[in-house]
Amino acid sequence: MKRRTVVGWVLGLMLTPAVALAQSPAPQQDGALQEVAASEAGLSPGGTIDYTPELHDFVKQSKKPYILDFYANWCGTCRAQERAIDRLRAQNNDYNDITILKVNWDAYRAEPVARDLNVPRRSTLVLLTGDAEIDRIVASTRIRDIKNLLDRGLRHEP
Repeated sequence: MKRRTVVGWVLGLMLTPAVALAQSPAPQQDGALQEVAASEAGLSPGGTIDYTPELHDFVKQSKKPYILDFYANWCGTCRAQERAIDRLRAQNNDYNDITILKVNWDAYRAEPVARDLNVPRRSTLVLLTGDAEIDRIVASTRIRDIKNLLDRGLRHEP
């Protein structure tokens, strides 16, 4: 079994409470309480997580920059982007504070998450805070481009 499959399965088990939490209306909480609730639900800041609409709503509420990574398992460009992100995260631990939601292009290309952002194709990385787009990369695998995107996420003030 591939490492990614195992990690995805484990994260799925960990995020089940997060999805339930995201689906239920929660009273307004301050930032510190929201972080505690997210931590208790198994969602830590940063990391790479498979997209669900409920989880996306939960991440948007944090007001911290995050990336929607529109990928396909069969896409070579997407795999190259993933390797570049992993390499950059290994070099700079601060990049691990930016959550990446992996949006399966084959499953969500016709859904609001792709339509509303006018995502033209798989291998698109969109940096957002809440619903506001900060920047994006389309089909680039250059380390410099991906590093610039991550740096913008670190510098962005909510």
